[in-house]
Amino acid sequence: MRESGYYPMGAEHDPQAPWNQSDPEPRQYDCEVTVTLQKTMPVNTVNYIEEAPEYPDYFGGVDLSEVNWEDEYREQYYSVPTLLEKMADMLEALTKDADKRTRRDAMELIEEARGWEVYETEVTEA
Repeated sequence: MRESGYYPMGAEHDPQAPWNQSDPEPRQYDCEVTVTLQKTMPVNTVNYIEEAPEYPDYFGGVDLSEVNWEDEYREQYYSVPTLLEKMADMLEALTKDADKRTRRDAMELIEEARGWEVYETEVTEA
């Protein structure tokens, strides 16, 4: 048998030679992903207590110690998973008649947006 390509004798068709090796096929594994997000945003409340001023010419203070900021936030805003689901629904509707490439890109985004769960939520006054 005659070798070609100027490889060392017997190495041209050797599967262990670096030029003949290939990467293994990728395998899929389930991974748990925890992402912590933070954003400062306005949250309205009527659950404050106005304090009377100590002196006639000064303004009184506001006691916010009884406000449950997490409840107030949840009443006014979507959770991040719900927000992602709604955005995925909207993207799906908007790309219904799009070209193949745009639709494929949109489907990738939709798949990544769906399925998130809240691990922990903490809301404090900034």
